[in-house]
Amino acid sequence: MKLVLVMMQANLKQLVFFWVEKYRNLENVGVNFGSEFVFQVQYSHGVIQIEKEGNGKYVNDFFLSETDNKVNNISAIIGENGSGKSNLLAALRIALSHNWSNYNLGIKDSKFLLIFKTNVGFGYISNAEVVTGTLVPLSYDDLAVIYYSPIIDFSNYSPGYPSFKYDVSSNVLLSEEYLDVQGFRFENKDPILFHKHQDTWRQINFVQNLSKTQRKAISELIRLPEKVTISTYLSGRVNKEHIPVELNSCFEALLDKFRGGQIDDVNNGNYTGSSLYQKLVLEQYITNLYLCFDIEYPQWNFPLNDILSVIVDGTVSAEKGFEILLGELSSKRELNLNVIPILEFWKKLKSLLEQGELLDHKGVVSTSFKIPIAESKDLMILYMKYLSELNKYRTVHSHTKTDLYYNFGFMDLDWHELSSGEKSYLNLFSRLYWARELISRTKERFKDNLLFLIDEGEAGFHLQWQKDYINNLMQVISEIFTLKKGHLNERSLNIQIIFVSHSPFSLSDLPNYNIVYLKSGRVLQLEERPPYSFAANIHNLMTHSFFLKDGLVGQFAIKKINALIKLLNSEEESDKLNMEKVIAIIDEPILKQQLLSMYTRKYGEEEEKKLLRQQIKELQEKLNKLS
Repeated sequence: MKLVLVMMQANLKQLVFFWVEKYRNLENVGVNFGSEFVFQVQYSHGVIQIEKEGNGKYVNDFFLSETDNKVNNISAIIGENGSGKSNLLAALRIALSHNWSNYNLGIKDSKFLLIFKTNVGFGYISNAEVVTGTLVPLSYDDLAVIYYSPIIDFSNYSPGYPSFKYDVSSNVLLSEEYLDVQGFRFENKDPILFHKHQDTWRQINFVQNLSKTQRKAISELIRLPEKVTISTYLSGRVNKEHIPVELNSCFEALLDKFRGGQIDDVNNGNYTGSSLYQKLVLEQYITNLYLCFDIEYPQWNFPLNDILSVIVDGTVSAEKGFEILLGELSSKRELNLNVIPILEFWKKLKSLLEQGELLDHKGVVSTSFKIPIAESKDLMILYMKYLSELNKYRTVHSHTKTDLYYNFGFMDLDWHELSSGEKSYLNLFSRLYWARELISRTKERFKDNLLFLIDEGEAGFHLQWQKDYINNLMQVISEIFTLKKGHLNERSLNIQIIFVSHSPFSLSDLPNYNIVYLKSGRVLQLEERPPYSFAANIHNLMTHSFFLKDGLVGQFAIKKINALIKLLNSEEESDKLNMEKVIAIIDEPILKQQLLSMYTRKYGEEEEKKLLRQQIKELQEKLNKLS
């Protein structure tokens, strides 16, 4: 009874240690994530013995004091390619996903151990027998794990792979969000494009829901666009043989009305203006819906009450004719087609076309226009409902599996004014915000403890952004995941971040004991670890912490200089002018001076004077620029 009481009181706050018996190229690997203790494991005959010793360099509240008591710890996993970083993060993800025993790809029989710092000491979660001393067993109940990675490598995700509720990595989203809630595919376009579409949608949702203080803070990092570009394109060709004659005739009549016989003139640049532009976009909409009925074995053979004569009537506009046709289709219960989402999307698109900013299409039928962010969110909600409705219809009335996956959808959205780096930043923030929304939508209480696993989150960032990455990440996560006054679960959250990085700048913000160094599938011990990290010079970080070989000079430059040295040491005649030019463009002063001395020994003082004059000239030019 006493043990149960302790388990209920212990609240997970911070992951401080992870050990795995075996996973891929990792074997008996234990990693510390920075606490007042350094943990080690002795494993024998199915029993884990935990040992710990004090960390004399540990600084209390190192991150909390700079993040308004929100971020309790940040740790990094560093190593050269192939060192096991991804494998370590994958093993940690599986251990934290509650699915270790169900994962059957080489890890099911392996043992693992997680040690957490709690509000009453230290506790553990493990699938092995553990000799702990003062550590108490814990559960996952108070922990939510959010995993983010912008990398698409198609290797970390497969059906059945243990994942989190709040996995916002590109690999998982690419695989899962291509399906709607019924399991239907929205459209048979390239899934990469659809994934990009969804990312932009999340970014729109994030930007639109920013508070004034959040908007101001993030605007200092990146430009926040005010408008979204909507691009449309003509749908594929309709196979008229698969569509009942009467319906074919109605759609053709509608398209003729929208075109007005002027499409060729548009392509030739003879017609411009918003009204004709609207016709082009709405024509694409009509064609897209037309494709929905392109089914090899149509399930209906009933008449459409001669509405063709109504549609072709000269007093009936194309738009009115379209609404009449939809009304007739909705009355046919055999079709099982709900036209309400189709009409709602139609009306919203028409409205935005009337007020949107027309982009010059230069005679190309594919068109684009800009609309405010708030309007774009509403439009895309209706667009997804529209696509989902068409998909339901197709699934009900299709006879073959191949018929389920057809090409429909005619819109895309993007921020054309943002750079790829700005999109990367916006993608990071928006996916984390989306994870927060996912948590908020659940009926269960918002977890007290949030653990963020981030794999190369700074990919695509400029060096300055890499330098500011840790600080900005802490601030943005703290702001997004603050349960402010009025929130149903208002209270403070315990936030921890563990990230994988290839950026030396990130290490300069971390104490050395908060960094895990991997090499060839093993963790480097204290005597092997690079000595520099927090507030260290970038050159020292790059040389020691990132396992760079042959110094900081590029491999091609090394080859070029070695070839030059070989020529200078030989007795063969060489192209002196070319060697002079190579020496002149070397920007490392000590190396340049050494090569200059070698050149002088070979070719005499006159050549030295010549090169020195050239150097004087270059230095004078630099001085003039500085002055």
